[in-house]
Amino acid sequence: MSSTPIAGQLPSSRSTVHLEQANLMALLIGEFIDAAKVRPEALRDLPEYRRLLQGAADCGFECRDYPADPRLFQRLVNHPALLEHASFHEVRRFLHHLTRSERQAGSVAASQAGALELALSSGALAIMAQRLLRDPAWRPG
Repeated sequence: MSSTPIAGQLPSSRSTVHLEQANLMALLIGEFIDAAKVRPEALRDLPEYRRLLQGAADCGFECRDYPADPRLFQRLVNHPALLEHASFHEVRRFLHHLTRSERQAGSVAASQAGALELALSSGALAIMAQRLLRDPAWRPG
C-alpha cells in the first residue's frame, strides 16, 4: 500500500459528502443550537461548539480548495430564507466560510459576535440542518 489509510488533508469541494456525514453534520448543528439556548452567553465555551467546528471538517463541509466567500456568507445570514432554495454547493460553502471564520476568530473578544453566532441568531443554522436532513434532491432515493 503506497499511501496511509488515514489522510491528513481536508477534502476537495468536488468530493462527495456521504449520507452519514450529512446526517452527522445536521445532528451536530442541532446539538449546538440546543446548547446555545441554555448558555447563550458562552457559545465558544460549549463542547457542542468545538464538536460543530470539528464535525464540519470531518464531515467534508470544510474544503481545502474553497476560497473565503464573505459576500455569500453575509447574503445568507442577512436573508436566511435564501438557504431554503440554495444549492448544496452554496450551503457547503456557507458552512465552510462559517467554520473557517470561527477558527480564525479564536482570539476575538467574547463581546464580538462571530460568524457562528450570526448564523445562529438569524436562523440560518437551523435551516441548514433541516436541508441536510430532508432535502430529497440531496439525498439518495
